Amino acid sequence: MPQELHVVRCCTCEAFQVDIVKKIPKWVCKMCGEKQSLKKVYAKGTGKECREFVQDLNEQRLSTPRELVKNAENLCKT
Repeated sequence: MPQELHVVRCCTCEAFQVDIVKKIPKWVCKMCGEKQSLKKVYAKGTGKECREFVQDLNEQRLSTPRELVKNAENLCKT
């Protein structure tokens, strides 16, 4: 049975990353080490799908940070 993963965003460094779905909705940012609760899930899927999605989001984040949040929110609605 494959693990279920989701894409989350750090509130401090604003980096998107993949995290394993757990019973307790808390996670630690791998970039800055900030402990935080799960506020929003941007995507769910397999490891490969989530990693590709995170890479695209982080590339966009570095180029256009304001537009990225709007695009990610629109993707979540679909």
